[in-house]
Amino acid sequence: ALENHFRVNPASDNAHLFTWRHPTSGLRPLSKTEVIKRIAAIAKLYPNLPNLKGHSLHIRGMLFYLLNNIPFDVVKTMGQWLGESFMVYLCHHALVLTPFLQSKPDTINALRNYVLPPVC
Repeated sequence: ALENHFRVNPASDNAHLFTWRHPTSGLRPLSKTEVIKRIAAIAKLYPNLPNLKGHSLHIRGMLFYLLNNIPFDVVKTMGQWLGESFMVYLCHHALVLTPFLQSKPDTINALRNYVLPPVC
């Protein structure tokens, strides 16, 4: 896929990795807006696809990294979560995350230690 991308979107060596050819303005860096527009266009062609809006991509990305043993603070940074919003989100979505994390006891224990306040 990456080789095809380089063939379809030839760019200089110092260009952004995911530079793409805009129909009217030439090469430009790929943005979140363009990714979401492209996903929406593909989703219209395949109505059986699950919800692929920005929020569901965010939660799926977070879940992917947590299931691959990426530490919570790293996932928080990668997702650009601000302040305590990451912990609030984890607490509110524990019911959604738990079935996926059940086969990963180390991750569940890390989640528990991350979101539950220490007992004095």
